Amino acid sequence: MKARYYPNSDFLGAKMGSNPSYVWRSILEAQEVIKKGTRRRIGNGDDTMVWKDPWLPCFENENLTTTMPEDKWDEDVLNDLCNDRDKRLIKQIPIPIRSRSDSWYWILDDKGEFSVKSC
Repeated sequence: MKARYYPNSDFLGAKMGSNPSYVWRSILEAQEVIKKGTRRRIGNGDDTMVWKDPWLPCFENENLTTTMPEDKWDEDVLNDLCNDRDKRLIKQIPIPIRSRSDSWYWILDDKGEFSVKSC
């Protein structure tokens, strides 16, 4: 499926494409539900687009609400750049001891409870 329908992106960025199969159309119907239930887990930060990807530990709004600057993201200016809500949420994200790639995770834990909190 990836090679045919979304060779240059991940599933969450996939589009219907031309001449989609019945199976692909059916799978794509679940995409919005999956988007609402996933977040980026920050590892080394290399693969997360902080202004676009859902990564903040907040149930209601997982994206930054700070206005994106014209320049590239710079962690050194977090306090000058981000609003209070975003700073508070960013500081709740644990920093891994070992370098690891960023990844996707499901916001429901094994017990069916949300792993992110209300903000």
